[in-house]
Amino acid sequence: MSLPFAPPCALAAALLACAALAAPAPAAVAGADKSIIVTSNTSDVSLTGFADNAAVTLVRDGLTIATGTNRNVPATSPAEGGVNSTHVGAAGGCWNGFTPQLLPGDQIRIGADNTVVQDVTAEPLAVEGGEFVVRGTARGPSGARLPAAEIDAQLQSPGGRFSQGSSGGQFLSAQGGDLGGVITYDAPGSAHWTARWPALGAADSAFALAGSVVGAWTGPAGAPPTAGGEQTLFEAGGTAGPIDSCAAAPYSPDAVTGTDHDPLNAAGTASDLVVSGSAQPGVTAVSVTLTDATGKAVAHAATLTGRTWSATFPATEVSGLADGPIAAAGAYKITAGTFHGATRTITKDTVAPAAPTASVPAGSYASAQSVELAAETGASIRYTTDGSDPTAASPAYVGPVRVPASQTLKAIAIDPAVNASPVAAFAYAITPASAPATAALPRLHLEALRVRSRLTLRAAHRRGIRVTLYAPEGATVVRVRLVRGRRVVAEVVRPVSRGRLLTVVLPR
Repeated sequence: MSLPFAPPCALAAALLACAALAAPAPAAVAGADKSIIVTSNTSDVSLTGFADNAAVTLVRDGLTIATGTNRNVPATSPAEGGVNSTHVGAAGGCWNGFTPQLLPGDQIRIGADNTVVQDVTAEPLAVEGGEFVVRGTARGPSGARLPAAEIDAQLQSPGGRFSQGSSGGQFLSAQGGDLGGVITYDAPGSAHWTARWPALGAADSAFALAGSVVGAWTGPAGAPPTAGGEQTLFEAGGTAGPIDSCAAAPYSPDAVTGTDHDPLNAAGTASDLVVSGSAQPGVTAVSVTLTDATGKAVAHAATLTGRTWSATFPATEVSGLADGPIAAAGAYKITAGTFHGATRTITKDTVAPAAPTASVPAGSYASAQSVELAAETGASIRYTTDGSDPTAASPAYVGPVRVPASQTLKAIAIDPAVNASPVAAFAYAITPASAPATAALPRLHLEALRVRSRLTLRAAHRRGIRVTLYAPEGATVVRVRLVRGRRVVAEVVRPVSRGRLLTVVLPR
């Protein structure tokens, strides 16, 4: 984070409104012209009002675990400097030998003045419904949320100035209400906060989108005006480690960095668990402890190689820990004593999800089916249609599965811990219905046709007999016969017209 210089209250004002810089009584930082501003996730310590070459110490668990040297920018009044500070850049000082990781509860000391690092976080800027939104958390070292009056979210301009804002428009403070900004906790007792700014003008929007986002603890509320300032900042997206001018002091956190099983599922508990991490120079031994949510703990000494270490936990011990979050923590030994480092949470989940369900029950159907599969929340589905059992490598379910012919659809659910459910099988028999048989056409049969006695067969042949009839529904052809006794005298076959009314003359 690069911040411009500013007049009196300079460094403090460039980071937070001067009015917000306060310390408790008795003051942790004595003197209104002094301030200690720590950016926790970048190991940046910015100082105002301290002597050039002043020693800066990092104290954890009562032990000095790292030191740095303050360097002031020439001709600044009050003096501005820092250690690994992006604000003063190459003009500032560095940590000595290595750049440490800063954790909540760490104490930064310069002579008799000090500040305790708070647990503040911030997420990148989001635009929601035209508003500019920043979210984060704010807790003290004990885990309790910080007072609402002591938290802030800021939008830092990358250059230039906002149309309004703190320190002459160099940044927007939600706590200060700059350009309509507000910051509140999300719910009673919650440590999660949300800061919002209404729609900004074009120039201000461009600054906000191109700048940096900072979550802040602004120091103890209600401090006397004679007290100096102390703050903890967290830069969203900030990179841990030394700035360019401090590259000779490499980043060396004391931390659990990974495991060979994470998440820890049913298959993973069948083998030993290896936990790995890093350590700062001067650490001679590391002990690692796994603690589950019930408080049960197992510990092992790590094998230390240079600045990295690993510890192996037998499968039997890991199996004995409860499902849920497991805290992996290291204890680091130096000549002066032992201190803690950054922990890592391992998720243990050995419970397989339930098998998937299908929207169409297995069975026989007369036509192709479209089958929707469902599994418990958070689980993905893999399936096959060739009768084989699915695995994690089988096609992923993304939408309804078409079953055009007889087949068996099989599926499994896989939860976030990669536990697989039992196989669900759905057998479908698709038997298209036979085409309906053509109904026999009704036969029109004239039982008797009475003719006048004077009509002779010869006359009938000569003049014909006219018959008008109405064909039954469904008939396509009508056959009319003139029968004498058992002998067919004449026959006429006619197609049925659309109106189904026909006139037939016999014989032809």
